[in-house]
Amino acid sequence: MPVLYHGTSFGYATAMAGPPAVGTIDITRGEGEFGQGFYTQKSSSNAARRGQGIYGQNYGILVLTIDDQAYHGLRFKRLTLRMVQRLDARLKNNHTKHIYTTAHDVMVGPLVGEPKIEQKKFQTVNAQTLINGPQTQRTAT
Repeated sequence: MPVLYHGTSFGYATAMAGPPAVGTIDITRGEGEFGQGFYTQKSSSNAARRGQGIYGQNYGILVLTIDDQAYHGLRFKRLTLRMVQRLDARLKNNHTKHIYTTAHDVMVGPLVGEPKIEQKKFQTVNAQTLINGPQTQRTAT
């Protein structure tokens, strides 16, 4: 089962974890190097560093444990560092980070500033349904 982390405030992490049994992760709120979506990574310490950098001591981490079969049923787009650099530059120049998505459920690639860290952006209704639904365990720390 994939385990992914999202650094944020403790209040947001708690709200996204629930209850209710269905989470409240909204793919339309976030924007980053790949455009609009909900960003995660495999490293809890990197997620904590991100959350703490934005929210100080009020940071939290949302932990997603996703059913393996459901996760691998998503449509993925993998980006190289060069592809991420070009995409990020284009979105900045066009001021479209808040709206850019593709037809893929998840985009995967390195952070521009820290290429050893891989990020995953969930960006479709299908992906949002999975991470909010019963096939994903959500906890806040």
